[in-house]
Amino acid sequence: MSKMHDMKSPKFLPILIPGFLASQVKVSYNVRHDK
Repeated sequence: MSKMHDMKSPKFLPILIPGFLASQVKVSYNVRHDK
């Protein structure tokens, strides 16, 4: 429960968002170059 609260705290956003975007870009890049 406290882990979810920590994830939502503002100080985690600068780490969470770029990591999420990077993973999304990596996945789309891999999918595009597989074909």
